[in-house]
Amino acid sequence: MGLGLPDRDPRDGPAARVGPFLLPEHRDPSGERIDLTSAVLSLAAMLTLVYGVKHVAVGDLSAPSIGVLTVGLALGWAFIARQTRLRAPLLDLGLFRRPGFSGALVVNLAGFFLAFGTLLFLAQHLQLVLGMGTFEAGLWTLFSAAGFVAGSLLAPSLLRWIPPSSVMASSLAVAAAGFALLAASLWWGSFASLMAATFLFSIGLAPVFALSADLIVGAAPESKAGSAAAIAETSSELGGALGIALLGSVVAAVYRSRVPALLPDAATNTAPALQDGISNAFAQLATFPAQQAEVIRAAIVQAYVDSFATVAVLSALIALAVALAAGSLRRAATD
Repeated sequence: MGLGLPDRDPRDGPAARVGPFLLPEHRDPSGERIDLTSAVLSLAAMLTLVYGVKHVAVGDLSAPSIGVLTVGLALGWAFIARQTRLRAPLLDLGLFRRPGFSGALVVNLAGFFLAFGTLLFLAQHLQLVLGMGTFEAGLWTLFSAAGFVAGSLLAPSLLRWIPPSSVMASSLAVAAAGFALLAASLWWGSFASLMAATFLFSIGLAPVFALSADLIVGAAPESKAGSAAAIAETSSELGGALGIALLGSVVAAVYRSRVPALLPDAATNTAPALQDGISNAFAQLATFPAQQAEVIRAAIVQAYVDSFATVAVLSALIALAVALAAGSLRRAATD
């Protein structure tokens, strides 16, 4: 390429000649085409459900919000009903009759639910409450990244002596302790314990991600391994999306309820303008005199801290509940 040498196609290399013998292509002779109607139904159901939940959570009980939520539920029911009639369903509901499969799937979904939601609010807390720039906030999230790496490396070693279900249950208990410490750190205002909490819940969730996919695929029949793997990946994405949507709705609801209670009496009439999220509230501070703005800012920050801490407590309770479910996976697998 520009040096007088002939261009070389990488497909002509040794790997291209040896690969087909070592990794022959496999096609399912009975494979069916994807059902586009099911795909559209699933997407429409999730979008309308998330939209409806987020609006209802912030107190919007108007007819359009309730209507969209109802439509989402109806679309979800239609999607499930259609899967029971298809010869090659987009979602094989028969796999959910296996207790080991269903249990591992719930654990995997819950793990991503907790991780995505909490880490989003952590980033907002670092930047909006503590006033960090994006780069500095990103550096402090390395504590969480280190926890995920350490937990992922630790999980295979634990499997030498402990069954996978017990590893996941114990890890979720550690994550629950991390979320509880996170809530306490927010109320204490301790940055050091906040970072310790992010490391603790991350090292607790990492084995869940590392092991649940294997348990999901292993619980399915060999002929359904591909479908099980696809469902496992879908549960990860769905769990993350639901974590942001539902936990975000909790944060919004608690924040809206706390702002009026924390504002000084002289500023209570400004509450409606400050309840639409902490970012918008900060933008409104420029319209107030400097001294009053500082008092209002403290109220806004405390309202957000309370809402984030509430989600942390809720996450700890969810992690404990899922830990109990994970502990039952071994019994389910032997039934």
